[in-house]
Amino acid sequence: MYSRKIISLLVGLLFLLIGHGDGFAQSKAGLPPLIGVSQLSSMMGDADLVILDVRTFSKYEKSHIPGAVQAFGPWLTMNKEFVGFMMPEVQALTRMLRGYGIRNSSKVVLYDAGMTPQDTAKSARALWTLHVLGHEAVSILDGGFAAWTQEEKEVSDQFTIPGSGEFTPTLDRSKVSDLDQVRRAMVDRGAYLVDAR
Repeated sequence: MYSRKIISLLVGLLFLLIGHGDGFAQSKAGLPPLIGVSQLSSMMGDADLVILDVRTFSKYEKSHIPGAVQAFGPWLTMNKEFVGFMMPEVQALTRMLRGYGIRNSSKVVLYDAGMTPQDTAKSARALWTLHVLGHEAVSILDGGFAAWTQEEKEVSDQFTIPGSGEFTPTLDRSKVSDLDQVRRAMVDRGAYLVDAR
């Protein structure tokens, strides 16, 4: 498994890029962007908690955190010019999130496999998407499913059928840059462009 320090650095960089210059500070809803296994374990049973498993369907089917909803996506799509990794339309995302049982009052915890930086990118993408849609009560499980199983926490192979969500987005366009904004940033000495490939 990759160092948790590297993964924490990647998540911290994400928050710097989306406007959380204070790094790992609490969100308005009282959730930090990164939580540990013990904190998630203590939250189990909270009626507002929604746990999203962003791993592949086959990994979810084998075993997952009890109560977690299979939420592989789509968190990204290809646009009409066939450019990939774009954010899906807001209406499609809203339907998807409601299907996962998310409400505006939900506390969302995302987790991935926790084995590679590419795994963490899945959780980070989902977190960013929720922030763009105005939902800030979101955390990523530090170390993902690997950390959960290493601490010998309970797992399940029973599919979770979520309740009906009533999520209504409030789009925050300040967290998304278009190509023109990037071109302007290239000549702006006060702007920082980070290549996260």
